[in-house]
Amino acid sequence: MKPLRERVSAPDALRLPADVAGVTWRRIAPSDLPLLLELAQACDAVDNPWATTTEEECALWFEDPKLRLERDSAIALDAEGRAVAYGFVSQGDERGAEVRIGLDGAVHPGWRRRGIGGALLDWQDERGRRMLSAEDSEAPGWLTLGADEHEAGTIALAQSRGYRIARWWLELERDLAGAAAEPVLAPGLRIEGYAGNEEATRIARNDSFRDHWGSQPVSEREWQEADELESARPDLSFVVTEGDGDARRVLGFVIVSVYREDWELRGYSFGYIDLLGVVADARGRGIAKALLGRALGALREDGLERAVLDVDSESPTGAVGLYESVGFETVRRSMTLGREF
Repeated sequence: MKPLRERVSAPDALRLPADVAGVTWRRIAPSDLPLLLELAQACDAVDNPWATTTEEECALWFEDPKLRLERDSAIALDAEGRAVAYGFVSQGDERGAEVRIGLDGAVHPGWRRRGIGGALLDWQDERGRRMLSAEDSEAPGWLTLGADEHEAGTIALAQSRGYRIARWWLELERDLAGAAAEPVLAPGLRIEGYAGNEEATRIARNDSFRDHWGSQPVSEREWQEADELESARPDLSFVVTEGDGDARRVLGFVIVSVYREDWELRGYSFGYIDLLGVVADARGRGIAKALLGRALGALREDGLERAVLDVDSESPTGAVGLYESVGFETVRRSMTLGREF
């Protein structure tokens, strides 16, 4: 396959989205955090009413060293200076088997169907193609964005620009009133707390998700950033290890967060299972089920009412079947839309 720089074409000139509907576009600056937070939460109320964006989450946009605000961001303001739309075009720290560019953005519910979203996506697509066209890699290149199943406008807009539904994701829940199965592991395997195993767990995560669709390696910076979030709960997160001394390694892990700000929106307390994985050469030994059982027990002991997680509907490890076998049920679906080059 030819390098991406020969497969992808894009204009050289840097520009902002087209002016439509009387809004003014400019680049995003760190001082725009309050504007972005207000806009994101207004969109959440309509598009994602069971969760809300926090100031801490918004601030992460400005801490990404690979995100160049002077080139990869745009914000639309109305005549009063209120934010009505924003967009980012970004790439992770590490490269996997594919080169992926993420398109993140939103338009205020009160300003939709005026051409703003189309102008924003056209700019993001152009900027994303420009980033791909600078790559020497012969790997597949992707531009991707996400949407919940009910976001018909976003889906239709993306499809009108040549994006297709590339993957479906399931959000599952489990009531914690019922007891979780006691973890059972083969001799030589141990369940330990996550604390103190952070870097070994990151390495295990990158190994275990290597064959998962769309997954990219997580850098030390990105992993540490997630660990430092207020929602992180290392006390509810666990690993399975094997061996001692230099031979000791993490074979599996379950990482849990707690988003208290979303409890009222959902009407119940819950813990969110961010990650559950097992390195490729240790699969089939019951590690994932044991870790899941330990995490569910810890969530219940912590007084939480439900467990929530998201999973690839076509997970190569059969994760959906595992979750359903212990009582999880699908409550929502979302998708990744993409263009492949």
